[in-house]
Amino acid sequence: MGFGREASRAADPRLPVRHRLHALGSCVQLAQPIGFHATWRYLELRTGVPWREPDFLAPALQLLLREREAHLELADEYSEARRRQKQAGCRFPPAQDTTPVTPRRWHGDEETGALVTLRTVLELDRFDESELAAGPAHLTLEAVRQAVDGNRSKLDPSDLQSSLDWCRRQIHVIGWEADRESYRAAGQSLRLLGQLHLLLHGAVPIATPWNFVAPPSG
Repeated sequence: MGFGREASRAADPRLPVRHRLHALGSCVQLAQPIGFHATWRYLELRTGVPWREPDFLAPALQLLLREREAHLELADEYSEARRRQKQAGCRFPPAQDTTPVTPRRWHGDEETGALVTLRTVLELDRFDESELAAGPAHLTLEAVRQAVDGNRSKLDPSDLQSSLDWCRRQIHVIGWEADRESYRAAGQSLRLLGQLHLLLHGAVPIATPWNFVAPPSG
């Protein structure tokens, strides 16, 4: 089962609608650019049609195909950028750089995709909020709630950057096994911070750093 095969089945008018919807579900499962549940919600929002309706199929599939095409183009661009970085002596990708999958996003409609993702995280995801108590991670969850409620102006870029720096230190550190609680909290928080950055700043060019506050020059 591959994305192309399932996309062809979803587009095949000779198949029963239920089979085409199942094939579309497989496409979402395989691609899920912003997560499984958030992708379904995004498609319903953009089509204006509930996913169980036959009229949902064609426009939803086109949205998914366009996103995947953009993703594959960026993946090629990133591969070329990494080749140049390796030639320059950078063996490992910089932790702060944007890749085709980090932050996770809906390519071409990053802001809407981020908002849908954050709403889905708050409403549907069963993450353990107690894990976000470590370090400054709990501040990230509060920032997400502010953003989803329409209070983006209340977000402090310096606070967000401090949380982002903490997450990166916790994740990209030798000996993280000694503090698994902070490691898990950092992973969840980093996911949310990526969506907040997309919501506030939109897309960042591939293989370039994403930050809430530009680092000091020099």
